Amino acid sequence: MLWASKSRLFLVLFLILDKQLIWEYVRYLRGLYKYNRLERLNSNEYSLRRRLHGIEKGLTQKEFRSEFALSYILETVMTLKNLAPCLHEENPSFFEYSLRVLEEYFFRTHSDDERYIRAMEIFTELKAGHAVEKIPEEERCPNDDSSFFSFLCSRSSIRVFSKEVPSDEVLTYAIRCALQAPSGCNRQPYRFVIIKNDKELLKKVAALPPGGGGNAFDAPVVVFVIGDYSAFPTTRSFHEVYVDSALASLAFVLALHEQGVDSCFMNWPRDYNLSQRLETLLALKPYETVVTSIALGYREMESRVALSVRKTIEEILEIR
Repeated sequence: MLWASKSRLFLVLFLILDKQLIWEYVRYLRGLYKYNRLERLNSNEYSLRRRLHGIEKGLTQKEFRSEFALSYILETVMTLKNLAPCLHEENPSFFEYSLRVLEEYFFRTHSDDERYIRAMEIFTELKAGHAVEKIPEEERCPNDDSSFFSFLCSRSSIRVFSKEVPSDEVLTYAIRCALQAPSGCNRQPYRFVIIKNDKELLKKVAALPPGGGGNAFDAPVVVFVIGDYSAFPTTRSFHEVYVDSALASLAFVLALHEQGVDSCFMNWPRDYNLSQRLETLLALKPYETVVTSIALGYREMESRVALSVRKTIEEILEIR
C-alpha cells in the first residue's frame, strides 16, 4: 500500500477497492440513516441523552446563563414525551433523571422564545402524572471505599477548575499508569502531548475542542492523545490506534483521579479544519491523528457535577 500513499490516483483507487473500508462505511451510513429516521420522529434516545447532558453542562457552568439550549429544548421535551411509556417501564432511573434535569432547567431559566414556551407547556403536562424523585446517592455511587466500582463511581467529569497546576510528578505517574493499559501486539501506537507551561500555546489549543466550551473550561492543563498510524501494516488494523489510545487514556485519567486531580474528556471531532489547525500548532507528523483531548486540574470546591445517569446492565449486556 506504499504506492497508495504516494499517488492521488492510486489513493482514490485504493479507497474505492478496499472492501474493509467500504464495508465499514456502509455500516456507518446505515447507522446514520437509523439515527436520522428516529430523530425525525422525535424518538431518538441517543439524541435525548446527548441533549440532556448538554443541558446539565449548562446548569453546572460557573457563569450561569438564564437563557440557553433554545435551539434544541423543544425537540428534547418532545422526544422525552414520545419515549416516556417505554422509559418509565424499562428504565425508570433514566426517566426520573430526565424529568429532574428538565425540571431544574425550567425552574432556573427564562425565555420569551416560542420554542421555550411550547417546550415548557409539554413538559408541564408530561410531569403532571409523574413525581420527580431525587435519585439516591447510594444508588449512583455505593459508599464502599474498598471496591473498584466505588472508585469508578467517585470520579466525575469536572468543568470548573481552580488555577492550581498539577506537578510534573503527578502527570508523570499518570502516564506511567497509562503505559500499563492493554495494547494490541504491545504496539502502544500513541503519545500524550501535555500543555501547561506554554501559556500562549495553551490558550490557542484550548479554543479548539468543541467539547471544551471554547476555552477547555479554563483548565490549567490540556492534553491531546495522538495516535500513530505508522504502527500498522494494513487497513485491517485501522481501529487499533483508537482502541489502544482510548484504553491508555482511561488509565491516565483514573491515575489522575487516584491522586486527587480532576479531568474532563473533551473528545475530538472528525473535523478536517480543526485537525489541520491543531496539526500545525502541535507540529504533528503526517501519519499522526488526534484521538481525544482532556482538560485537567483541580476542581473549584463549589463546582457542580452533572449527574449523567448511565444505562442499565440489561441494556448493554448479552450473555449467550
